Amino acid sequence: MGFTSLYSLYGKSKVLKSISFSALNSKTLAIDASMWLYRGALNNARKFLEEPTTPNSEHIMFVIKKVKQFIDRNVNPILVFDGHRLPIKSPRNPIKTLEYAKDLDASAQLMAPDDPKRKDKEKNATKIFQSHIHITPYVIHVFIEV
Repeated sequence: MGFTSLYSLYGKSKVLKSISFSALNSKTLAIDASMWLYRGALNNARKFLEEPTTPNSEHIMFVIKKVKQFIDRNVNPILVFDGHRLPIKSPRNPIKTLEYAKDLDASAQLMAPDDPKRKDKEKNATKIFQSHIHITPYVIHVFIEV
């Protein structure tokens, strides 16, 4: 998702800087809503992958909370979503689907409740779950309907 190593390229430069909400008072700000949905899904990646998205899903509520924070501080957020899938990525999509199914099975085995080393393996399983989070048009649709 996104540009690989973009932050490392600009992170230490003066291009990026932190600002306070007060500096944005009465301003309008475009927000990458897909990234917020993604960040919300990271908190419980397994649940995101295993359960259908509903209006009360954690990742949906995460974005609503963020939007409310901006509005409460007199900042008008405009939520921007990713565009259509890129045709250049089409050959890779079937491969990713197969990898996803294989990794999901492997992660489920790592989380076996009867495994004495389950705690150690949970971290690996969580990383695998997180690597497969994809904010689909359906997830965006559910959010917009809220």
